[in-house]
Amino acid sequence: MTVVTAVAVVEDREGVPCGVRVAFREGGAVVLTVWTDWSLVITEAPGRGLPDYFWPPEEYALRSMGLPIPADGAPVDLVCRERQPGGLYEVELRGVGFGVVVGARGGELTVSGESSDSWQAMETPYDALAARAEETWEETLAGLPVGARVTAVVIGRQPFGAFLSFGGFPQALGLARVSRMPRGRELPRVGSTVECRVYWHDGRNHQVLVELREWVTDW
Repeated sequence: MTVVTAVAVVEDREGVPCGVRVAFREGGAVVLTVWTDWSLVITEAPGRGLPDYFWPPEEYALRSMGLPIPADGAPVDLVCRERQPGGLYEVELRGVGFGVVVGARGGELTVSGESSDSWQAMETPYDALAARAEETWEETLAGLPVGARVTAVVIGRQPFGAFLSFGGFPQALGLARVSRMPRGRELPRVGSTVECRVYWHDGRNHQVLVELREWVTDW
């Protein structure tokens, strides 16, 4: 189990996020940022500073994400997601009472972090929903192809995104990831009805990945 002591956003003078610095209890730190090939990269950070490519250093500052991390650190699960081909595109840190998602989208860095006070769990346990979604996966693929526009209801809200239930496909499990959400927006609350468009099928988790109509300009 990885134990982190701090998570901070690297911002330029305009306040634009350029990276995320994660410090570990055992010593050392890493910075996540978007590279020239638009993939997400993880590099070691020297001491209390930043890698050399943040130059000149006076142009950048660290802003704490204000997460509920104790002074002696918090254990986290680290989840790295890769697209094939294309490399790493998203890293998620899951701790007790908080979560952070760092992603690469269109050459830009996306960062979101929330404490458990802003989460909303699902009435039906996730494991039960996932089992139903797996049983009807082939039906879901046929009924909700990539590009399909559909109305959905938000049934759960976590730091990494909002879980959805689709009208006409009650066994399917949708997910609107924060990595697709424009900067400055917030996830819809549980019970909200949203219009969305399917952009991918996550066969491993049997989830229909969508982007919300309010998040895109080419609807």
